[in-house]
Amino acid sequence: MFIALAHANQFIFSTDRGVTLTDQFTVFIRQVFIDGRAFPLFAILFGYGLHQVYKGQERKGSSWKDTKKIFRRRGALMLVIGFFHATLFFADIIGVYGFIALLFASLFLRLSNRKSIILIIFFLYWLACWLRTCPGALMH
Repeated sequence: MFIALAHANQFIFSTDRGVTLTDQFTVFIRQVFIDGRAFPLFAILFGYGLHQVYKGQERKGSSWKDTKKIFRRRGALMLVIGFFHATLFFADIIGVYGFIALLFASLFLRLSNRKSIILIIFFLYWLACWLRTCPGALMH
């Protein structure tokens, strides 16, 4: 249901009529439940899934090289699915997850907790600096 709501706004607006109360209600529900809840939940579940694959391969005794192959194969498949999904819905997230799995999964999954925390602090600082300088990034 959340995925359907995430894409609902692409179908409700029309150039030949005004914005209705139903349109406004749908956008409100989307912002509260999708942008505020579902998208972060999807990201957490994606990261958790990657970690579970990594730990499962580790328990089986698979080499890191074999585990990286799994991440590359799954990432490539998600990228292909995301490409086709993006032809229907411009705001595709499956392709983004595939891109992340291809580029970053093998880099970040083996970091120590200390290095992960340092990296997170760096990216949060970078994001804060970018948001301060990006016009229109923050609502005033």
